[in-house]
Amino acid sequence: MKYTAIVLAICCVMLSAAQAQEEGHEKPYLDFWNNWLTPTEYSQQLNYVQNQMKDESQVEKNFKNRRREVLAAEKWIGIGPSHVQMGDSHLSFFGRIRVIHPYWNPISSTQEVYCGASSGGLWYAGPTYDWKSLGDNLPNPSVGAFVIKPDDPKTIFVGTGDWSRFGGAGLFKTADRGLNWVKVPLMAGTDEIIPAAITDLFYNPSDMNTMWLSSSSGVFKSTNGGSTWNLNVVHTAAPQAGVWDMVMNPADPSMIYVALAFGKGVWRTTNAGGEWAPRNFGLPVLDGNVGTSLAIDISRSNPLILYAAQTDKNDNLRGVYKTTNGGSFWEETTSPGAYIKSGQGVHTNVIRIDTEDPNIVYAGSVEFRRTTDGGSTWYSPTAAHGDYTAIEFGARHDFLYVGDDGGITFMNYLFSTDGNPIVDNSGWRFLPSAPIQSYALDNARSESQFMVSGTQDNGTMMTVDGVYEGAPWQQFDGNDGAQQVSIDPNNANYIYFNHWGGKNNNPRLRSHTHGMSSEVIDQGLIQIYYSPISLNKGVYKVLYTVDTSKLWFSTNHGDSWNPATTAVRDFLPGEGVKGLATNVTTSGVADVCYTWLWNPKNDSARAFVGVPGSMTQRPMTLPGNLLFSPKGQVVTQGLRTDLWRKATVYAFSDNPWRIFRSKTLGAVGLI
Repeated sequence: MKYTAIVLAICCVMLSAAQAQEEGHEKPYLDFWNNWLTPTEYSQQLNYVQNQMKDESQVEKNFKNRRREVLAAEKWIGIGPSHVQMGDSHLSFFGRIRVIHPYWNPISSTQEVYCGASSGGLWYAGPTYDWKSLGDNLPNPSVGAFVIKPDDPKTIFVGTGDWSRFGGAGLFKTADRGLNWVKVPLMAGTDEIIPAAITDLFYNPSDMNTMWLSSSSGVFKSTNGGSTWNLNVVHTAAPQAGVWDMVMNPADPSMIYVALAFGKGVWRTTNAGGEWAPRNFGLPVLDGNVGTSLAIDISRSNPLILYAAQTDKNDNLRGVYKTTNGGSFWEETTSPGAYIKSGQGVHTNVIRIDTEDPNIVYAGSVEFRRTTDGGSTWYSPTAAHGDYTAIEFGARHDFLYVGDDGGITFMNYLFSTDGNPIVDNSGWRFLPSAPIQSYALDNARSESQFMVSGTQDNGTMMTVDGVYEGAPWQQFDGNDGAQQVSIDPNNANYIYFNHWGGKNNNPRLRSHTHGMSSEVIDQGLIQIYYSPISLNKGVYKVLYTVDTSKLWFSTNHGDSWNPATTAVRDFLPGEGVKGLATNVTTSGVADVCYTWLWNPKNDSARAFVGVPGSMTQRPMTLPGNLLFSPKGQVVTQGLRTDLWRKATVYAFSDNPWRIFRSKTLGAVGLI
């Protein structure tokens, strides 16, 4: 059946295609890449697995029982990293945080704080800041927005998807504080809409039956406490226009402001979504120099005052704007400097107004800004990690929580003597494992507890206690951590990896001291984005890398590099290699290297087969339904080879969000 094949994809890695066939399931798709799901198909088949499989034939019932056996066979434990300790003893990093909400728990009468991670689920902490996960059973771990029911902390809605980073699977609800989650459809007429990202989510404080949700696919409203949701059209010419930010007038819950993405401006309703009108006089709108994001906030103490931060066409700062009359007219403030830069406004842009004084405003993106005079002057206070995505106020207006690519910290101005806040999160722990994004992981075959992981914006780390819950990890290289790590299977002193530190800082790296030190091994090769490097762990331990034109190999730990083929060029000008993976061929006497290219106008993926120095290049057959990004690029997280099936290779794609598999070295007749 069609559904059976799709179910196999959902239960990824539970059964191999061969095992599934042995248990009576259909054989794999006839093309060479299979088991893929779009976000919509993922949602549909998740519902199918949970609610309909019990009514299918005995084959499906047997498969369901097998699935339970696999899930119960081993209990997964978190082995860290629980944090990244910095030189400042008051500051630790925990990973990329997207959204923060303080919450007064009416049951326990305690102040709690909740945070949603970009790809690490939902967490909460009490007064001692021992963070606990509520999202282990959440079907999609990318949290873009969430809301806790004010009178019932067991009821939580989570909107999934982090704008331009990780795709969501829709809206989910728990009534038992995260033990179980159910999908809540977002509807446009009779069609279910599954946004790539959900950006805001809140109750009407005067009517718990009324809820609002904003997303990359428009605004949705519920009038029955979140049981059903319907599209509330803001912009009739673009009914599903993406919404970056949404705020409610605290004095009048029927008045909602939304900031539409991609330069479509600020819109307002004064009758709870009955009608919407633009409020853009003075704001840059569709003038050829507006970018992805427009962040807004409304003053709690004076709701006529709002601030907005708009990006330009390069997703850097265009300007910060202020209105004192509810949006009838906006005026640009004094420039706060280029705190939104390097194109990061595509996913980091947040602005918040002090809860008591509308002249105090905080703005965050790559850098952090504060004004105390309504935007006449701005300064850069001491802050935490960088790449700020969330700013929320605690019980006091001079105490705020800040979320960024390093995690969550608090800034306290109460005891400030120089205008800079006290930045602290000492003693905070996410146990057993923080929501730090792991880009890559490898373990040493000769030392089973020794592992190395590259992490997003928190460097490359290692542990020698990898089998223990909450294992300690140590950072041994900074920047954006390795996207590829290879530990020599016979000598764990040798580690090969890469990192990204901005333009001209994409080296190939080696440690021959068990991670105690590292060194660049480019040896004159041109650096490219995250310069790929991969060790073939076969008999001969050949190390491979690529540059702008060639595939290279080394048999002396990267002390020197030689061309892997006899061709003048392996890649055409303009082609960029994103992924690199290597394995021995089925015979075990030759190597195979797989490369994944940015440029779809030529071969998008290629295999190099043979003995290093005389390898032959052959195109890989990509699935015909593979989509490309608006810039014409295949966005992939990389390639992985199968340890046991030598002809099998996997490709992990961000656009679309799928895993592809080839069982024949990527094409027909290569073995």
